[in-house]
Amino acid sequence: MNPPHTTAPGAAPFDFACASALCSVLPRDAARPLHGTRAAPSFDRLRGAVSGAAPRALGITDALRNGMNDNDNRIYQMFGRVQTFGQDNLADFAVDSRMPTYLAGLGQIVAALDRAKAMQQSNTSVSSKEAALEDLRLELKNVSRTAAAIAQDQPGFADPFDLPEPRGHTSLRTAADLMIKKLKETTVLNEFLGLELPADPVKALEAARQAVEAAAHAEASSNSDGVESTAAISRLIHEGRRVVGYLNAIMHNKYTRQPEKLRAWKSASHIERAPRHEPEPVPEPAAPAAPANPTG
Repeated sequence: MNPPHTTAPGAAPFDFACASALCSVLPRDAARPLHGTRAAPSFDRLRGAVSGAAPRALGITDALRNGMNDNDNRIYQMFGRVQTFGQDNLADFAVDSRMPTYLAGLGQIVAALDRAKAMQQSNTSVSSKEAALEDLRLELKNVSRTAAAIAQDQPGFADPFDLPEPRGHTSLRTAADLMIKKLKETTVLNEFLGLELPADPVKALEAARQAVEAAAHAEASSNSDGVESTAAISRLIHEGRRVVGYLNAIMHNKYTRQPEKLRAWKSASHIERAPRHEPEPVPEPAAPAAPANPTG
């Protein structure tokens, strides 16, 4: 049975408190410190909402590849290989080694990256806004069409109910305001009754308009969160590479006279190069045809 992990005298604790803006866009309730960490210096730049799960349990998700740029993704995959190498060789390290704590810190960075990326890729608010706009367009078109039918017997009746072109967010909102104002006139509203519109056309339009405003607000908030998540990803990638720098020194010191282990570490911590795309060869211009011999 392995001895319990303790903090060496004089060593600063591995601080994962939510005290700075490094991961401010991540869920606050996800933060909890590691249990029984070994000696490690204070990670002053690693403060934020991070999980205390074991590195092996964190995994490397394929979904994260969908939104990261290529360079960040290659670094992220390297983090996963480093986690696996460290976990597979954990028994090689003494109880007072700092390696396990750095390894756990890297695992927490990976978990934070997963959450930041999930927030960045969220697009539900965009689809909600489009659905709300489509519903408002439908309500407005029905009222406008009905007003045009009434105008057959009352010339000019449909003028306040014309739909603008193009029918974007702002123009539809303005059209809804005008129609709602006009429909609040009792004599005008009475003309629409019994023509299979909603029982209260004013309330129906007001509800559709409010749904558009709510969805637009949610989209703006989501866009802001996406920008913040992108910044968090950049900071987390930088912090992860710093942790790997410590692990690199530790592994070289540990495996200096174990070439097979050292080669395995170098392979795990290597960041793959971006693929080089050779330019397509330009075909040589065809040689001009020789002039035909004149016939004698």
